Amino acid sequence: MKSLLSLERVQSINNISLLRRIHDNIEVQIRSLENLGIDSTMYGPLLIPIIMQKIPEELNLIIARNFDSCDYWDIKYVLKSLKAELQAREKAHSGRECNFDLSTAEVLHSSASFKPQYELKCIFCSKSHKSESCKTVTNINSRRNILRDKRRCFNCLKLGHMSKDCRSRISCYECSGKHHVSMCFKKFPLHIDDSKESNNKLTSVATTEALKSKNVLLQTAMVTVKNKDKTLRCRLLFDSCSQLSYISPSLRKKLFLPTLGRKQLNIKTFGNQSQTQTLEMVKLSILTLKNSLIPITCFVKPICAPLSGQYIEEAVDSFEHLKGINLADSNVDCKSLEVD
Repeated sequence: MKSLLSLERVQSINNISLLRRIHDNIEVQIRSLENLGIDSTMYGPLLIPIIMQKIPEELNLIIARNFDSCDYWDIKYVLKSLKAELQAREKAHSGRECNFDLSTAEVLHSSASFKPQYELKCIFCSKSHKSESCKTVTNINSRRNILRDKRRCFNCLKLGHMSKDCRSRISCYECSGKHHVSMCFKKFPLHIDDSKESNNKLTSVATTEALKSKNVLLQTAMVTVKNKDKTLRCRLLFDSCSQLSYISPSLRKKLFLPTLGRKQLNIKTFGNQSQTQTLEMVKLSILTLKNSLIPITCFVKPICAPLSGQYIEEAVDSFEHLKGINLADSNVDCKSLEVD
């Protein structure tokens, strides 16, 4: 909160750079609090008045229009409204920042001493240093989230495209992977305790960060499934501990799979807890790489929540033994993966 209170108040709504600095600073602080497991309802009522005080009155009115008089002002929705307005104004001003309209005489007079002026600004915390030198946001996962939210390329950090479409030939100088050095697992390994991102010395940081930083790639694959004339692409999760195969209700509906029967099953979960359920049984086929069909019987049941932390491309770039292997799944956008 101290860093937010010390920020300069933006007087003009046209001061895009200062508005962006305030937004990014708020975003960094919120991510630090989330990493500590602190819910937004605990700090939102305190943070919202600070934000509204730091931005111009005109922007206050724009944000207020997004809420009814009886609405609860959630900090995340306030920040989302601010971000949307900021992005719109950045697009409108994008063509003006580098517009040097000098006369011929002015150019000749100043050509010997003219040096382009630009501000060195960190992508992650908006301070004046290189992004790879950032000491405020050091956790790779936090950096990845910031780039994804700002819609920046993981390879060149620029706006307007993703890493898979990046035309830059520059590779990471630490591991030669196709990513920016600030995103390199080799240079910035995931530590059990990344509490340096926050000044709050809570004892629960080590445990919380340990759970978030130890991401494990699960055995997933994108496959083609068929039912008569209906063909779909879906994500399969291999569970070596499961004795049966399951299909989500949504995929069953898309494939128009009829019920072949019902069976009462004793389903065990973690902690040896068991639950008896009656599940419907369906049949479908999986298309192999050799274009042959393998029929399987599945039970209809919600499988699991979307899988987070599945950074497949980053793992391939970072681990030598994975290079050159044609993996059965990908996650270029680093999104949560739905299992069908």
